[in-house]
Amino acid sequence: MRMNTLIELKGRMERILASFFMNFNERAGDDPNIITPSADSFLDNNQQHIFLDLPSLNESSISLNIRDNSLLFQGEKMTEHTDCDDVFVHIERNVGSYMKMIPLAKEEDEYSALSTAYTDGVLHIVITFGG
Repeated sequence: MRMNTLIELKGRMERILASFFMNFNERAGDDPNIITPSADSFLDNNQQHIFLDLPSLNESSISLNIRDNSLLFQGEKMTEHTDCDDVFVHIERNVGSYMKMIPLAKEEDEYSALSTAYTDGVLHIVITFGG
């Protein structure tokens, strides 16, 4: 199986899970261009740290929701259009709807705080469990 096929399959599975648990299709529809950013996650005592690679994403478009023991991240990055009459356009940067579901390390009713920091294109989310 080719690597591109596996990446496409992974993206489809994330969209299916999100639509099932979070009604994501109400917002994004069946958009095949949903971008799933790379993520790292680890548990440190009573805090889960999540890091998402989101270069040039506008912070005001970020939405975080916790439900069914998962964190759903959503965001949007729009294309920067120029006002020139050029016919040829070449775009390699990712633009569009971003979405990622990250499983929580503990039950969702155990979390007591959520904080974020966005630095150098990386969103750091800290979920604190317990009182």
